[in-house]
Amino acid sequence: MKQFTILDKTYEIKTDWNELTIQDFINIENHKKKQIFTDSPELWSIELFEMLSKPYPNDSNTAYCNTGDLDNITMSDLNDLVRSMNFLNSEMENKLNRFIDLNGEKYMFPKSLDEITAGEYISIKTIQESSTDELDSMIKIISVVLRPCHYDEKRGEWIVDKFNTRDYELRLDKIKKWGKAVEIINYINFFLTGNEQSTTIDTKNYSNPEHNQEV
Repeated sequence: MKQFTILDKTYEIKTDWNELTIQDFINIENHKKKQIFTDSPELWSIELFEMLSKPYPNDSNTAYCNTGDLDNITMSDLNDLVRSMNFLNSEMENKLNRFIDLNGEKYMFPKSLDEITAGEYISIKTIQESSTDELDSMIKIISVVLRPCHYDEKRGEWIVDKFNTRDYELRLDKIKKWGKAVEIINYINFFLTGNEQSTTIDTKNYSNPEHNQEV
C-alpha cells in the first residue's frame, strides 16, 4: 500500500498484486478495454487509481474512492503514482494453494476436475453456455468448485462442503470481495490447462502505454 495526499486528505492505493482482490482484477480488466477509446491518458490513469484507492484511515474492504475524488491530484503526484503501479506490467507470482482464506473462513479447491460431481459439471456447462465474457465465466466456475471446508478428525482429512446451488451467489460475492487475485487467477489457469505456469489471462500492460514516460 502507498499513501498520498490531495488537498490535505490522505488516500491509500494498492501497489502489489498480492493486495488485489478478484473484484479489483475485474475492474482493472474492464478499465483496460477503455484505453483505445480515451483521448486523455491522464484521465484514464486517474480513473484507474480511483478504483484501487480509498480514504485513509479506513477499515472497510469496499470503501473505494468515488469518481472525481482524485481530480485535484498534481501532475508530479500523478507521475509518482504511475511509477508505483508498474507492478501491473509484471506477471503474477504463481501461487497454487488448495486452501484459501475468505474473510476468516477456509475454502478448498478440488485436486483436479476428476473430483467434481455431476451437479457441479452441469452448473459449469450452464455457465459456459450462458456467459459472453471469458473472465466473468471463469470466476463463476471457480465459485462452483471453491467451497468451504472442515477437517474431519475421524477420517483424518479435509472435507469440502457439499455442492449447493442456493449458496452459489453468496460464494461468488465472497470470492470477488475477499479472494486474492494471485490465488484465484492462477487456479483458473490450472483448471483450464493443468499447468500451473500457464498464463491464460494476460496480466501485462495494464498501465496506459503513454504513461511509460512522465507527463
